[in-house]
Amino acid sequence: NTNQDDLDLHLIDSNNQVLASTTALVNNVSVIEYTITQSGYYHFRINSLNVIGDRINYYYSWNLKT
Repeated sequence: NTNQDDLDLHLIDSNNQVLASTTALVNNVSVIEYTITQSGYYHFRINSLNVIGDRINYYYSWNLKT
């Protein structure tokens, strides 16, 4: 199995601090499990490295437990 499009996934808080991250070197499967301890705005950042070709498709989903 060879490394192809390398994606790094980061969970970022409203102060632009990285709370959790993961890197996927094979098959681009990245999972972050993180417990949010306070309300606020959060976002994901996806960095792509070593992309093969002109573009890359990626998909994301999330699960919120209350």
